[in-house]
Amino acid sequence: MPFAHPQTKGAEFAVWNDMTSFSGGLSSYDIFNRMKDAVVLVSEKTWYGEKTAGQTSEQFMERVNKVQNRIATSNPSRFVESKTDVVLKYDFESMKNNKVKDLSGNEYDAKIKGRPNVVDGYDGKSLQLDGDNFIELPLSGIGYPYSVSFDIKLDEGSLNDATLFSGKDGDFYLNLNQTGKLGYQRNEKTSDGSISKFENFTFGHNYSLKENEWQNVVLVGDKKKTTLYINGKQVSTSVQTNKLGGRVNDSSTFVLPLEKIGQGIKGKIDNITVLNKALSSNNIKNILSYDPGQRNVAYQQKVTTSSEYNQSQRAANITDGDLLTRWGSQYNISAAEADNQWIMVELDDSRSIDTVKLFWERARAEKYTLLASKDGNTFEEVYSYPATSGVSAGDIDTIHLNDVNAKYLKVVMTERKAVNGTKYGYSLYELEAYSKTELAGAEKLLEEAEKLLNEPTKGAKANKERIELIAAKDELESYLGSNHEFDGFTFHVLVRTLETKMDSYKNRL
Repeated sequence: MPFAHPQTKGAEFAVWNDMTSFSGGLSSYDIFNRMKDAVVLVSEKTWYGEKTAGQTSEQFMERVNKVQNRIATSNPSRFVESKTDVVLKYDFESMKNNKVKDLSGNEYDAKIKGRPNVVDGYDGKSLQLDGDNFIELPLSGIGYPYSVSFDIKLDEGSLNDATLFSGKDGDFYLNLNQTGKLGYQRNEKTSDGSISKFENFTFGHNYSLKENEWQNVVLVGDKKKTTLYINGKQVSTSVQTNKLGGRVNDSSTFVLPLEKIGQGIKGKIDNITVLNKALSSNNIKNILSYDPGQRNVAYQQKVTTSSEYNQSQRAANITDGDLLTRWGSQYNISAAEADNQWIMVELDDSRSIDTVKLFWERARAEKYTLLASKDGNTFEEVYSYPATSGVSAGDIDTIHLNDVNAKYLKVVMTERKAVNGTKYGYSLYELEAYSKTELAGAEKLLEEAEKLLNEPTKGAKANKERIELIAAKDELESYLGSNHEFDGFTFHVLVRTLETKMDSYKNRL
């Protein structure tokens, strides 16, 4: 290209240095993801070859789409070909020659290395992991965005250094650094020559899987972090654990390794599904093997506020279901005005609300109250923060309510939290509100089970099946009679177990 050719004018882009600090958690994959679109545009502008003047944006994107995911010799974005959003799906209902069929239609069939022990789960068959066997996949991994879901029941005493997912890009541990909690470590080849291998950051989730109990686990990876859902409820976002000084948590992303699943684990695993998109709490049901039972009634509802910092931080962001968008309040005003701000969600109808969740950015409220109203005029305080004396909580406030019926939910903030010594405006990613769930179907099932147990057996020997049916019935009755927050997955497991035991008893009779 001739020196100072006109096509080079404006051919520049930047990846900001303050976001690539060695201590902040950024990976080579993150840098690639941030710069690839800019490279596409700059290369189009500066390429001194084929004439493309007059092309439409659609024609340009058609050319881009041919090469943006991968090329024959390189796949830096860890792109996985898929006919639909569902990349792979295993349910272990049938296996042949140690092969697990992929139900997604992509033919990513898996193999069981070691003993292929298929046993009864809560809903059909599941794979028994014995600490030596594991699932081997024909994929190395998948880059974000992605969502992965599976059901697991750990044996007692199984919290060790086993890995849920492992491969060349990293490992997702059942017990990160003997904390008993879930977490992961990247394996960055670019840092092999580094003394500190600084890019091999570790990240933790503030959650431990339970033993002797079925749990549904969903991990969602996006361009900023990973989010952990247990039984359909968000419980944790990833946090950098090996802090080297300076910036932290610029990124806690993770390329999900898929070479091996369940290595070293003892317990049962079932219903493994991987999607090539990042789900939110509002559409998490798209990957679950059950009905979560509760829905966020604030999703896409009308929002009003005392102020907005700018259009990109508008109030409507707190009900859009996207944890990468947020509302920000004005702070280039007097300190008193900046402290006293409010934001309100108007639901489509009055509803019985039992849980409200607030997802804060670091610039959260040190003090606020949650108000509820049926008409938008008369409000009553249903919660105040902090509920007890002490330091501020983390990023997510989960508020449990009793007998609150409301159409309007209003958060009134009175004191801002400083970030690195500076008080910005309030910053809120999402407000979610959940209504109570009807359980009439379970009550009817219990009546059917009781009726079945009272039928004459006509001499059939079904003592074992009868005992198991009684136990399943009693467990569901106990769950429905206890005073606790509704858990859609546990409810699903208990209902399906009772249905299965009823079928077994009927067949025996």
